[in-house]
Amino acid sequence: MKPFFEIDYYHDYIPPSLAEHLLKNSHTVKGVQNMVEVGAGGGLETESSLKFLSELYLATKDDLKKVLQQRRIDRKFIDERTKACSDFNTSLEREITDADYKTIIGLEDHQGRIVLGAKDKNYMNAKGAPIAAIPPYLQGPHVTLFGPPDSAKMAINAMNSYHRKIRNEPKIVEELLKTQVHNPKWGADDEDSKTPMRADLIDAAVNLTACFDKTLKVTGEGKNYDLEKDHLALPIKRFPGLALPCTFLFQDKNPIPMHMYDFALHLFKNWNKPEALCFYVPKLENEEEAAYIAKMVSTAEKMIKAEFSSYTLGSVRLMIVLENPRAIVRVNEIIDALHPYFVGASLGWHDFLASTARIFKEDSHYRIPVKADPNIVIKYIKASHHLLANVVGGRGGIKVGGMYGILPLDSDPQSPSFQMTLLGFIKDVITQMKRDLSGFWVAHPDFVRLGLALVEAWRLHKGGNSAGLDELVKSLLQPSYHTQIMDFIHGPDIEGLSESDENYVRSLIVADIKESDFIANNHPDEIRYNVFQSLQYITDWLSGNGCVALPAHVNGVSVRVMDDLATAERSRWEVWHELYHGRFDKAEFIKIVHEEMHFIRKDLSNPDKIVQVKYTAETARWYPIAMKLMLQLMTDSKPPEFATELLLPFTIKSIRDAHNPWATAQELMPGRFKLDAYVERLNYYFEHCGSLQFAKSMSQGFVLNTKYAKNLILGFSKSDIIDAAYFHGNIGEAKKTLDSQAASEQQKVLAGGEFQRNELLQLGQKYLEKFGFKFLISAKDKSADEILSALKTRVQRSLQDELGAAREALWEITRKRMIEHPLDNTRNAISDLLEKYKIVGASVSINAFNQTQTLSFGERRKGEGHVQSDTLFEIASLSKPLAAAFCLEFFKKHNIALDASVNSVFEKVGSSFRLSNDAVTLEHLLNHTALNGHYVQGHPLNKPMPSWAELLKDVNVLNEPGKKFSYSGGGFLVLEHLIECLTKKTVQEVSYPFFADMGLKNLTFNLKNIPGKNYACGYFDGQKEVPGTRLQFPAFAAGGLGSSADMAQFLVHLTRAYQNLEGSGSISHDTAALMLHGRDKGSLEFMGALMGLGIFIAEAGENKIIIHQGANEGFRALFLHCYAGPDQGLGFVIFANGDNGAVPFIAEVAQELIRTLKITGISYDKFHTDFDPKKFSQEQIVNRGYKALIFDAFNPCRPDPIVETGPADPLARYNLGVGAKVLSVTDERFAQADNLLSSFEPIFDPQLFCAQGKVMDSWESVRHNPNDRHTLEFEMRKAGPIRYIHVSTKYHDGNQVEAIEIYGYDNAAKNWDLLLPKKNLVGHGSLKIKQDSKLSEKPYQKIKVVVFPDGGLSRLGLYSELPADEAKKYKAFEDATCVRFDEVIPKSHKPLTIPFVPSEEESAKNTERLAKKKKPINLTSSAFGGALVSVSNQHYGPADQVISPFPPIHMFDGFESARSRTPGHFEELVVKMGKPAPVKRVVLDFKYFVNNNPSAVSIEGLKGDTWIELAPKTTVKAFAGNKKEFIISNSETFQQIKIKVFPDGGIHRVMVY
Repeated sequence: MKPFFEIDYYHDYIPPSLAEHLLKNSHTVKGVQNMVEVGAGGGLETESSLKFLSELYLATKDDLKKVLQQRRIDRKFIDERTKACSDFNTSLEREITDADYKTIIGLEDHQGRIVLGAKDKNYMNAKGAPIAAIPPYLQGPHVTLFGPPDSAKMAINAMNSYHRKIRNEPKIVEELLKTQVHNPKWGADDEDSKTPMRADLIDAAVNLTACFDKTLKVTGEGKNYDLEKDHLALPIKRFPGLALPCTFLFQDKNPIPMHMYDFALHLFKNWNKPEALCFYVPKLENEEEAAYIAKMVSTAEKMIKAEFSSYTLGSVRLMIVLENPRAIVRVNEIIDALHPYFVGASLGWHDFLASTARIFKEDSHYRIPVKADPNIVIKYIKASHHLLANVVGGRGGIKVGGMYGILPLDSDPQSPSFQMTLLGFIKDVITQMKRDLSGFWVAHPDFVRLGLALVEAWRLHKGGNSAGLDELVKSLLQPSYHTQIMDFIHGPDIEGLSESDENYVRSLIVADIKESDFIANNHPDEIRYNVFQSLQYITDWLSGNGCVALPAHVNGVSVRVMDDLATAERSRWEVWHELYHGRFDKAEFIKIVHEEMHFIRKDLSNPDKIVQVKYTAETARWYPIAMKLMLQLMTDSKPPEFATELLLPFTIKSIRDAHNPWATAQELMPGRFKLDAYVERLNYYFEHCGSLQFAKSMSQGFVLNTKYAKNLILGFSKSDIIDAAYFHGNIGEAKKTLDSQAASEQQKVLAGGEFQRNELLQLGQKYLEKFGFKFLISAKDKSADEILSALKTRVQRSLQDELGAAREALWEITRKRMIEHPLDNTRNAISDLLEKYKIVGASVSINAFNQTQTLSFGERRKGEGHVQSDTLFEIASLSKPLAAAFCLEFFKKHNIALDASVNSVFEKVGSSFRLSNDAVTLEHLLNHTALNGHYVQGHPLNKPMPSWAELLKDVNVLNEPGKKFSYSGGGFLVLEHLIECLTKKTVQEVSYPFFADMGLKNLTFNLKNIPGKNYACGYFDGQKEVPGTRLQFPAFAAGGLGSSADMAQFLVHLTRAYQNLEGSGSISHDTAALMLHGRDKGSLEFMGALMGLGIFIAEAGENKIIIHQGANEGFRALFLHCYAGPDQGLGFVIFANGDNGAVPFIAEVAQELIRTLKITGISYDKFHTDFDPKKFSQEQIVNRGYKALIFDAFNPCRPDPIVETGPADPLARYNLGVGAKVLSVTDERFAQADNLLSSFEPIFDPQLFCAQGKVMDSWESVRHNPNDRHTLEFEMRKAGPIRYIHVSTKYHDGNQVEAIEIYGYDNAAKNWDLLLPKKNLVGHGSLKIKQDSKLSEKPYQKIKVVVFPDGGLSRLGLYSELPADEAKKYKAFEDATCVRFDEVIPKSHKPLTIPFVPSEEESAKNTERLAKKKKPINLTSSAFGGALVSVSNQHYGPADQVISPFPPIHMFDGFESARSRTPGHFEELVVKMGKPAPVKRVVLDFKYFVNNNPSAVSIEGLKGDTWIELAPKTTVKAFAGNKKEFIISNSETFQQIKIKVFPDGGIHRVMVY
């Protein structure tokens, strides 16, 4: 479903499908135009307040949309460049602690905005006017208790916190408070401390209003709770962050932002109480977002003033929570943006650390301070404290530190837990006082009075009187702590870095830690701690609470830590980094997750580890969901920015109230909740068996293999059984401690009496004591009596017998669970298809997770044994890709060019064979563009293969070579004969090493049976055996034999070779790239795919897929494998010993596997099974069948559509072409043809890119069209005469089409009329033509546009009528010219690349580092002294980026010239090397130039004053989106390198070694 929110960002939280559900179940809000609500409101939600909210939203939504949209853009900017910087640091051996470690700090976007970093180098000091005067009620120290206000009782406790005394409170506390005249503060938190459910938000608002009115009271349970008469805390509301939308309130079908809802209703109700109008503002990232908040507040104040004339503008005051590294270096700017509302700031350091982790998520060297470290504030936050003091304090603002969230286990101040908590609290407060802060947050009311007393004692201490401070801390702490605390108080603060240190900014944002000195981030105990806490917190959040005190340890003493959403976020990011960057094993992580769930469920609490959020009837509903959500949050390779993106839907009543909230959420949001496929399988198998060994082994295969699973479990050792049994419930155990599967299995046992269950438990304990492992039995459908009887028998048996019984029981339990909750049904589905189509046998191999899994079905020959993983099938035409790879390597080794004439090669080897046309090249044989012979004949296996003269007698040249695709087995016959002529050996002999080097022992061109191998027998339809079991075929065309597993491995090697310069096995990188360079000369119609060399290439969205079909008598075969794109490495091979009936069998198996593998870019709903082979000739059945049944469902890779449109075209209503339906287009790889027919004027965004390159609001084809034109046909919504034609190339300058023709289809005459003869165009121009009168009255509906030779066309206007003033601008054909627009094409204000200009000293240091490590040095990289000397044309991309040491990040990160259509044209790049040296190899990187890399290049080296050729002109089109390596044989020393680019195109990097 398409997004439809105006603020598209909110779809991250409410996907379109969920939004539709909510809107469908909404009702109108009375009195508020176009506002609807889901469920019932109340509290401060009145007709007047909601109308106020609606008007405020409408007045400010565009500003909010802009800043949230900018957030998204900034995230992409940050991620791309962080990854590039990380790779840069790795390549140059830089460590995160090094001063020259490169990060994104200070980098500018295309607008010149510094995305992360200070605008002013003096950012650590106050700059600007003082803030507005602080109202009296906000003055003084801010000792702030934080907590949610939705509970009236808890709100009263917070308000009365001044009066809450610890047991036996020391007298010095009361004495100090006598001179402390200020009241505490209460951070009434509607953000991180609260699950944002509507009912709770309503209660919170009501309670808070009653607090300000001093009317809040609670009566119940025989006790009254009232507000005290004095020293009440001042509530400061913290509303939610900008990212959260309401799920219950919509304006014009758009969700109301939750921060606005909370702010506006509170303001509307409490406008006349100035002390109620101070707010905490969370999660601002920069001054742009602050400016939006200021706009919202000022707009709201003006609206209040209009409603209530006595309101004083400027009454609102804002406290900013600095919890993002982007904000911490922009405090002065944020203060300015919020004037006059800004009053102070605090530091939310948990969120701050999580935000830094989020920003640096693509940096493999980054590590967050470990959560278990209790001294994070002291060790890591000093710089932030100083900034608060200097900047906020320096401008007169309130400067509040962060949260002390450690709590004692009990209320006894003398207990170890309380003492350890007090020690940490005092250190935390003293640290912040030393750093000149004026307040801090606490998580428990017990620390409010003590905090106020500490602040007062510190004030006296600073004045020279330390007696009160010393007495206070000594009276609170036991003598054993006195020396330590006195030294801490009276000693210096940690030193920290100097502001002049190059690492200071990274220290400030805590992005400079190589490894924690407390415990390693990837230590199992640290992972376990984060998992244990996160499971409990997320469950508590889902249960409706927002914060919970969870057990922890500080210096070996048990305490509690107050967790809210901020601490949960930092936990998930800490674990995510370790998993994502490969520092902790995912399988071990899954085991830890299940161990912690088991611990919680069983409540195995002990003095060292306590479950706080117990597994109760209520939490049992949420714990399994919490676990699933946590797994996704911690393992997703593309994680949600905020956890609430996944959590928020579970605040919706219809989901919460559902019988199964998880299933309901999945149904309402398909695809929202999902795990990485490998993690999903690890979790599935562990959950069903309890064994890590089993889970890891089973997860190597994508498809469930029950036979393999059984063998694994039946092979378990005793220790394996013990490990697995730990996760299985005890027979007779109480239901509440069983997981859902075990509870279901023991349903009959649980229905029995308590006496029976106790007897089972007691006897089970005896069993455990005797054998050392738990009694295991499949309890499903068994009564307590049945199980008890079995237990009594088995407890008497021997250990050996019981080990066997335990294995069998564990397998039976696992098997039944997998049947009841199938991961996939693939094996069964294929078995059913085998039976449906009466196929004797099949072999299926699946590539996934860098593994090949083989599934075998049926018999290789009836009555002679089942198909095995090594069974050899005839692979038929799948031989061709093998032959192509072999031949390319052979030709390269023997210096035979692909454009060599076939006849000339035969002539050189003395063969008499000749083709009828000398123009046929080796390449034409490989890509099916020359010869006939679709199908080659098979021959009896028991007879010799016919002579070459016989085999080749009917092979002829079919078409003009190279012009038209025609599938040809004949071409591969010629290739095979050629190889044998060149080598004087059979292809079986010469190809053997090729396969052997890749370990492919079961792939061969040997046509005869090899002893020891098992072969499949071929069967015609009706299961009639092929005479002699199979026929033999010429090897290259169709004679290969092999197992599906080895064929799958060949595809793995081909993919690796394509992706890596080193190649893979016998296949070089060049061979793979040449094979996989696809072109359409008729193959799309034939197979739905492009034709490479010996292999077909299909597109499925962004996936590039290699495919080939095969058909010999009695055998059918197909492979499909993704070699590039998001699903790279996924694929399969299917072999079957059947004939035409095997085609639909293989097609349906392929459909099943595509679904199972979840290959993207394919419309599964387009799959069908109705294919009638009788409609096609025998040789067409295979390709037509697979095309119709499989490949027609593949979606072409198209450029991104235009989302942000230009202004409406004022002439659109006259334009017959607007909204026309595109019928066909020969190329739209750069920009979609639909754009040409838009009702909006074109728009140009210089920073907008997609996978295809620059996003253009036009129709644009790619460079280097091998033909002379491209064609677009479309059908207009209605027919009409075309009297005026407007052609625009706006924003295309250097890449516009050169000329255009337009035709209209005459339905009556059944031909095309030429409406616009060929007319030349200019870049960024407009052509307006008035039609010839002969054709101007004839109506047309179908139009054909022909452009020459390629390029971009922005808009096409076809008009019957035009306003008179506009019509005057159109001229007759002979008088009309294309005129350039006056408008200047927008350009980026700043380069879109990462700047790097090293000094000579830095270059020398880089060289020294790599030399020590004996790593290769790129001599043209600027990191090692390389420099750009000259460039002939860099119209689209800066040539100086070719020497950048950073990997390219997008298409404009590199040299790119304008298009040239001049014959023989070329561009030149000259680069100086860091030092004169011999050149061994040159690598050109075309990563993002997927459609616009050069057609060819040549390379020269400068020696003295002479340029010497190092590599001749070489075609590189096949290396688009890839790299091309040139091996240089000249050993002379060169100073410069020249790259000639033919005729034009782009290169990201030139690397010389």
